[in-house]
Amino acid sequence: IIGDKNAHATATADMAFAMRAAVKLVRAPHNGEALSIRIGIHSGSAMTGVLGTIMPKFCFFGDTVNTASRMESSGMAGEIQVSGPTAALLTKKGYTLKSRGVVQIKGKKDMETFWLIKHPENRRPVIKEALKMAKVDLAKLRALLRDVETSECSDHEPQAASRSPENGFGATTGRRSSASADHRRNK
Repeated sequence: IIGDKNAHATATADMAFAMRAAVKLVRAPHNGEALSIRIGIHSGSAMTGVLGTIMPKFCFFGDTVNTASRMESSGMAGEIQVSGPTAALLTKKGYTLKSRGVVQIKGKKDMETFWLIKHPENRRPVIKEALKMAKVDLAKLRALLRDVETSECSDHEPQAASRSPENGFGATTGRRSSASADHRRNK
């Protein structure tokens, strides 16, 4: 990334492809259904900082983060939706995108958004390496899910996982980009 001020877009796009592929390996413990995620990416300025003194947390702030979140929430399961600025950066790097058209984005003006369809062949090794690392982590996740599945609640009812921003999938990478993702079951 050093030396290329637009590398954040390719790094985030590669991560999105790897996340989408990795989540297909995860099954819901209660019914075995495959999970899918919506991913949104936007490029622009952002600020970072550490909040808190008792439990400090590293955070991203700014309209870029909010727009990435809107790209995710207005997207479709299994798809990667990107904004116009990100699409322009990725097109220059050889990624294949398809216009979704003008979409009404909550809290924003209407925006033309794009589906991220395919990465250039020279990015394949980067994505494969990310997936290789994800499979190692998935083995740990599967073991954890087995532990949760075999434990019982006090009322002997299965616990439902709550879906909140704190336990959803999400990521931010680069100093000038943000990605947001949310997990959903395939229907």
